[in-house]
Amino acid sequence: MIDELISFLNTKFEMKNLGSPSVFLGMNIDTVKDGIHISMRDSIAKLKADYDISAPLKPIDLSKGVNFFKSNTRSLTDAEHSLYRFLIGTILYLAKTVKLDVAYPVSLLPQFLVKHQLVHLTGAKSVMQYLIQTSTLGLF
Repeated sequence: MIDELISFLNTKFEMKNLGSPSVFLGMNIDTVKDGIHISMRDSIAKLKADYDISAPLKPIDLSKGVNFFKSNTRSLTDAEHSLYRFLIGTILYLAKTVKLDVAYPVSLLPQFLVKHQLVHLTGAKSVMQYLIQTSTLGLF
């Protein structure tokens, strides 16, 4: 069935068969015995290196939640706000593609784009640290 589709498309368009993808839109695609494993391991490793975000030795448990609603912390500087916006965009992309396990904490972060405080940046970094610790986990 797939071969017929490829043959038909070859009659209409000039095509090349590049084989199975290994990386697509930042997602690592690995063929394993029982199927396909999709993760964001390379993208997360690049973020870790580019922004010097280290994962703590102790595993982070996001199931307990991250308290983003404290209001007694200081406001962010312009540089911290820029980092906060970048982290939110990056984590949202990861949550919508492969890392579905962070969907809830990530859904809370954009609420604080206007009135942001240090606790919100700390929470975003905690989510990022969790993603670093679980970068090889993905969809199967």
